[in-house]
Amino acid sequence: MKYTTNYNLKKPEGTDVVNIDDLNYNADIIDTELAARVKNSDFVLHLDDSLPHKFTDTATGKVYKYGLKQQDNHIVFMYQEVV
Repeated sequence: MKYTTNYNLKKPEGTDVVNIDDLNYNADIIDTELAARVKNSDFVLHLDDSLPHKFTDTATGKVYKYGLKQQDNHIVFMYQEVV
């Protein structure tokens, strides 16, 4: 059995019997690591902000924030001018 460098995931070799518990062990490590990265990322803040993006109307110079939300089973584009 070999192990990965960063997360010590189990890597059965060609002569090893593959054990479902080893696969589950690897899946649990990956799941835990991914969940921690999402919690500690800007992605969570992005999801919490209803208007997380900005653009500038080049014709008027006005700046707008925009985003998407679900409303009545439809995706709605929302925006507002940044004052």
